[in-house]
Amino acid sequence: KIILLKNDGITDVTKPTDDQLEKFYEANKHDYLIPETRTITMATLKADMVKKNVKISDEQLRAEYDKNIASFTKPPRRSVQQVVSSTEDEARKVAEEMKAGKTPKGADTQEYEEKGLLPEIAGPVFEAKEGAVVGPVKTDLGWHVLKIVKLLPEQVTPFAQMKDKLREEMENIAATDEMYQM
Repeated sequence: KIILLKNDGITDVTKPTDDQLEKFYEANKHDYLIPETRTITMATLKADMVKKNVKISDEQLRAEYDKNIASFTKPPRRSVQQVVSSTEDEARKVAEEMKAGKTPKGADTQEYEEKGLLPEIAGPVFEAKEGAVVGPVKTDLGWHVLKIVKLLPEQVTPFAQMKDKLREEMENIAATDEMYQM
């Protein structure tokens, strides 16, 4: 059921006094507050906006390249054919096969830097000449037999090859610094 109450049907309501209105207002003041507001100005600053003003000279690039030449240098490496056996006798047989120019079953050839090899085999591998067979050498992993397939000398990536990448990195750093300053 719906009951409809019309405003004109209420007749015994008296008009409130100013004192009553003042008390009601004071009791309900929070309902009449206007929320605080702030006026702000916002600017969007993107790296691309700053980056277009950043200029890195070829001299600066060259100086950075020379300063960090170690980052652009691969150390000497060895291409090594390796077999790891569980017994010394197996390893000796593998060594004989390698010395005879055969590729033993399970042989794996990879490039290694000196620091990428176990200490027990790093020294002998990097002291050996190309074509030499090293081992058997005992490590915690088993008996290693290694054939030095190729000596790979230190390799420096040329400046011309690194120039564009280096420029981009330096521009990004300069743009970030500039944005921070702004």
